[in-house]
Amino acid sequence: TAAGWARGAPLSRLTPARFSSPRRQQYVGKLKFASLEAAQGSKKLIVATEKNVVAALNSRSGEIRE
Repeated sequence: TAAGWARGAPLSRLTPARFSSPRRQQYVGKLKFASLEAAQGSKKLIVATEKNVVAALNSRSGEIRE
Protein backbone atom coordinates (compact mmCIF):
# COMPACT_ATOMS: atom_id res chain seq x y z
CA THR A 1 0.00 0.00 0.00
CA ALA A 2 1.03 3.61 -0.30
CA ALA A 3 1.13 3.88 3.47
CA GLY A 4 3.82 1.19 3.61
CA TRP A 5 6.58 3.71 3.00
CA ALA A 6 5.77 5.48 6.29
CA ARG A 7 6.86 2.39 8.22
CA GLY A 8 10.38 2.58 6.80
CA ALA A 9 9.80 0.78 3.52
CA PRO A 10 11.99 1.97 0.64
CA LEU A 11 10.42 4.36 -1.85
CA SER A 12 10.81 1.74 -4.57
CA ARG A 13 7.98 -0.26 -2.94
CA LEU A 14 5.61 2.41 -4.26
CA THR A 15 6.20 1.24 -7.83
CA PRO A 16 3.79 0.46 -9.36
CA ALA A 17 1.83 3.14 -7.54
CA ARG A 18 -1.32 1.99 -5.79
CA PHE A 19 -3.46 4.34 -3.76
CA SER A 20 -5.67 2.75 -1.16
CA SER A 21 -8.45 3.64 1.18
CA PRO A 22 -10.42 1.44 3.56
CA ARG A 23 -12.87 0.73 0.72
CA ARG A 24 -10.83 0.67 -2.46
CA GLN A 25 -7.39 0.21 -4.00
CA GLN A 26 -6.64 1.30 -7.55
CA TYR A 27 -3.65 0.93 -9.87
CA VAL A 28 -2.71 4.36 -11.22
CA GLY A 29 0.56 3.69 -13.04
CA LYS A 30 4.28 3.55 -12.37
CA LEU A 31 5.69 6.14 -10.01
CA LYS A 32 7.31 9.05 -11.87
CA PHE A 33 7.89 11.56 -9.04
CA ALA A 34 7.65 11.61 -5.24
CA SER A 35 8.33 14.37 -2.72
CA LEU A 36 7.93 14.36 1.06
CA GLU A 37 6.65 17.59 2.63
CA ALA A 38 6.73 18.10 6.39
CA ALA A 39 4.90 20.94 8.13
CA GLN A 40 4.08 21.34 11.83
CA GLY A 41 3.86 17.70 12.82
CA SER A 42 2.19 16.39 9.69
CA LYS A 43 3.84 14.86 6.66
CA LYS A 44 2.44 14.31 3.21
CA LEU A 45 3.82 12.52 0.21
CA ILE A 46 3.24 14.18 -3.16
CA VAL A 47 3.33 11.62 -5.96
CA ALA A 48 2.86 11.63 -9.73
CA THR A 49 2.63 8.65 -12.07
CA GLU A 50 3.40 8.08 -15.72
CA LYS A 51 -0.38 8.10 -16.32
CA ASN A 52 -0.43 11.75 -15.11
CA VAL A 53 -2.14 10.99 -11.81
CA VAL A 54 -1.07 13.42 -9.07
CA ALA A 55 -1.96 12.96 -5.41
CA ALA A 56 -1.03 14.12 -1.92
CA LEU A 57 -1.04 11.20 0.50
CA ASN A 58 -1.25 11.25 4.30
CA SER A 59 2.02 9.76 5.59
CA ARG A 60 0.33 7.84 8.39
CA SER A 61 -2.75 6.38 6.74
CA GLY A 62 -2.00 6.51 3.01
CA GLU A 63 -5.30 8.33 2.43
CA ILE A 64 -5.49 10.93 -0.32
CA ARG A 65 -5.30 14.42 1.19
CA GLU A 66 -6.97 17.59 -0.01
